[in-house]
Amino acid sequence: MKKKYESPRAVADLFYPEESISSCYNIACEYGIMGGEKGIHAPNAFTLDGVTIPGDLGADDTHGKLSAGSGCGWAENQIAEVDSNGKVTALKEVNVMNHKILDCDVIKQDGDTVYWTTQSGKNRLWSHMGKIGPKSGSHPNML
Repeated sequence: MKKKYESPRAVADLFYPEESISSCYNIACEYGIMGGEKGIHAPNAFTLDGVTIPGDLGADDTHGKLSAGSGCGWAENQIAEVDSNGKVTALKEVNVMNHKILDCDVIKQDGDTVYWTTQSGKNRLWSHMGKIGPKSGSHPNML
């Protein structure tokens, strides 16, 4: 008996209404905007609705909006993936002075306000706060 094999192929591309659709948005860190060229530190750790928001870890961990385009104060340097419910599902910081891309940890989201941290090594931690901005033109659908 001879068996016949067929190559696998897609026959339809279906969209199911319960699928989650994400879009990318930008978030500027409020501390970076206030820090400008000189830079400032985030406030010390505090508790918000039972969640601890950490402060910056190192003395050199400042927030700024540098004229060269780097710094957390520039909205386009934080790319947030937001689901259809407005919840941030992923966040990355790009165009960082000595680092190409930093993963961010979302600590808390309160409406459009997001609290997150970025780390570089053991002794560097920045604590950020900002509002979800307009949809990213350069990353319309994905990180």
